[in-house]
Amino acid sequence: MNVTAVVPAAGIGSRIARKKGPRKPFLIVKGRPILVHTLNALENSKYINDIIVVVHNKDVGQWKSIASRYRLKKIRNIIAGGKTRHESVKKGLSFIHGSCDMVLIHDGVRPLISGRIIRDTIKACKRYGAAVAGMPVTSTVKTVTKALRVESTPNRKRLYIAQTPQVFKKDIILRAYKRYAMGRGATDDSMLVERLKIKVKMVPGSYDNIKITTPKDLLLAESILMGRR
Repeated sequence: MNVTAVVPAAGIGSRIARKKGPRKPFLIVKGRPILVHTLNALENSKYINDIIVVVHNKDVGQWKSIASRYRLKKIRNIIAGGKTRHESVKKGLSFIHGSCDMVLIHDGVRPLISGRIIRDTIKACKRYGAAVAGMPVTSTVKTVTKALRVESTPNRKRLYIAQTPQVFKKDIILRAYKRYAMGRGATDDSMLVERLKIKVKMVPGSYDNIKITTPKDLLLAESILMGRR
């Protein structure tokens, strides 16, 4: 099976990056930019054939140079993204070649992704057509009204925190993005596929597979990577 990875990394990162500083994918963790850690993990997976990276329009040239410096040979395209993650993924999907069977979508700022999760989500997609990495919710969750009145307490045994990678058969994810071109209300790619009434398989991810959003996340990622020596 031929698998193409689409890596959206066009966000500014307003909650972590300084106004005049580098955008979030450039921030350094254990001596390397966040996005380089992510791309290295995909590069090293035998299950990934090629990679399409979607970055801020001002950073395309710089990321091409960085990819060359780190010898990321599986990168086939580095393109400019859109104003939203949905737009960026949609642009990335337009560069998929005809021989692709499955598309793996992974956030560029989840640098702690493991080879095991990449393998397991791809294998699950091969069997079920759509697969998402995720972990069980460990805290009690409440649904509330606009006035913050508690409405109910869902059974947390049935609740998972969705992560990436999210992997889909090519025809499924292309159909989802064509049907729901604007992506209204969708907070991840799986939601679009679910709207097609397609069942998505949940695959165990990792609590280490964090998305770097705040300065504390940056410190946590550094600590986890140091522990992987």
